[in-house]
Amino acid sequence: MREGKQALPILLVSQPSPQAETIQSYLVRDGYQVTVSGLAEAKWQLSQTKPAAAIILTGSAPSEALTASHQLRLSAGPTFPILLITADVRSLEPEHRSCHYADDYLLEPLSREALLMRLSVMLKQRAATTAQAAGIQWQQAPHLEAFCSLTEAARADLLAGRAGAIALISAAATAKHPAEWLALTSVFLAARLTPTTEGRPEVAPYGSFSLLAYQPNSAAGELADQLEGWRQQYRLFSQSDFVAGVACFPTDATNLLELIRLADAALLQAQREGRIVPYQPQSAMSSHQLLIVDDNQEQVEMLELLIKREGYQTLRAYDGEEALSLLEEQAPDLLLLDLEMPRLDGFGVLYRLRDRHGGRLHLPVIMVTANDQEENVLRGFELGARDYIIKPYDPRDLLSRIQSILLVPASSREQRN
Repeated sequence: MREGKQALPILLVSQPSPQAETIQSYLVRDGYQVTVSGLAEAKWQLSQTKPAAAIILTGSAPSEALTASHQLRLSAGPTFPILLITADVRSLEPEHRSCHYADDYLLEPLSREALLMRLSVMLKQRAATTAQAAGIQWQQAPHLEAFCSLTEAARADLLAGRAGAIALISAAATAKHPAEWLALTSVFLAARLTPTTEGRPEVAPYGSFSLLAYQPNSAAGELADQLEGWRQQYRLFSQSDFVAGVACFPTDATNLLELIRLADAALLQAQREGRIVPYQPQSAMSSHQLLIVDDNQEQVEMLELLIKREGYQTLRAYDGEEALSLLEEQAPDLLLLDLEMPRLDGFGVLYRLRDRHGGRLHLPVIMVTANDQEENVLRGFELGARDYIIKPYDPRDLLSRIQSILLVPASSREQRN
């Protein structure tokens, strides 16, 4: 056990397997108290053990794992950390995304260091969120009831062949955390206290600082207009703001999970552009351009070869200063950033980019580094990085993380130029 670490309870959800035993041993050796549960008993074990986080191992039962993660999310609330571990990279692709209700994922085979790092980051992020939002929390039963009611109504309409639109609503990136929570709580309470009519969407909590909205008999543009009206009203009396991604059925998708995924893709673009964005079909993958920044030329060439095979365009930089110069002239969709470099390291690049763009990052960043110290990873997240991966990495894992970030309805590269 690391010095000073509390023995936090962790729920490990899995079918009996050697992989589950290995993961359990990793956690116990690092000082966690581990309760092992079958997939069908996960919800009951959650109520009995009150864990700090859950780890779900899909094994050979991906559909059961999806059901378990859904039940844990509904039972434990939107801020409860859920980590999914899977050996099937296809389950993380857009059309088969089984980790929809989880907060993060790892691909097998995994290392002890990668598992403990990701779990530690999730727990610290939850602790920070809980501390910042202390005293501003919903009662569990009403918001869970609202969530179930909303999703069941949307699913019933979809199966019946009727039209409808959903949105994922998130606080704007410029807002502080307590203000974010208050802003979204206000939207949620306003929706619940107002009788639902044909022209007003239902709203329920979805995740940390996010909401899910549903409007029957509506197109994406109509729901976007409704949300824009709420947004304008709210900005009149609040210092906060929110953005949203919207998708509709049957035009965009024919099942609820796919519809939510598309709304989430639109939300990524909305967060970049600070507005409400209806989903549009994704442009060809070849339109995505990635900037690779690493002082090791061999590493750059290997990474470039890997991602070019997937159809992406690439740019190269061999230190932080060169990367910043390139970014004055080019507008890539994603930055793959090494942290340890001469002249200007990766943290320096993040600081300078934030200074250029009003205190925020204007493009998503994945930290690609051999430095697996927890403090460095957390520092990168604090500066706005979207994800990290440790060298040497599994190529499938890296490509999956790139793809999940680039699930944007339409490239905003032209708009930024």
